[in-house]
Amino acid sequence: MSRVARRYAKALFGLARERAQDERVEGELEALARAFQDRDVARLVSSPLVSPEARSEVVAVLRERAKLSELVSRFLAVLAEAGRLAELPSVAEHYRALQDEALGRLRLRVSTAMPLEGDELERLVEVFSRLSQRQQVLPEVRIDPSLLGGIVVEARGTVYDGSVRARLRRLVEQVTRPD
Repeated sequence: MSRVARRYAKALFGLARERAQDERVEGELEALARAFQDRDVARLVSSPLVSPEARSEVVAVLRERAKLSELVSRFLAVLAEAGRLAELPSVAEHYRALQDEALGRLRLRVSTAMPLEGDELERLVEVFSRLSQRQQVLPEVRIDPSLLGGIVVEARGTVYDGSVRARLRRLVEQVTRPD
């Protein structure tokens, strides 16, 4: 993630907090970041061959279709004028991290070989809530059959790997390590 995106996110977050629009801005940025995942949109905003006028038109279309707030609309215009529209997904990610910190939220990326059953997810959230001393823990679960079994949790850049794949890898390392 770029320092430029971090600076833009910090500035936007400050303005949004001042105006008590931080949650709305977060939602709008998330929606825009999803739109920027489209290959054609990404190419359009990052190509040096696209004129500033064309970028401004893209901003106008996005503003209209997404029914953006004045703050986010102006922010997009600033990014377009500076030739930084391609930074928007990274700005959205940084903004979300700032908002999470301000609201005491912790996001977890949970990977499992099979869907969690019963209250397993609830217990996992409880454990991470206690460990992090955060009131709100937001898990994002995805199924990854390559794990074979177990679970991998990523929280704030730290990976907790309890997968069968990792255990097998450690076992192989121990067995093949020369004494």
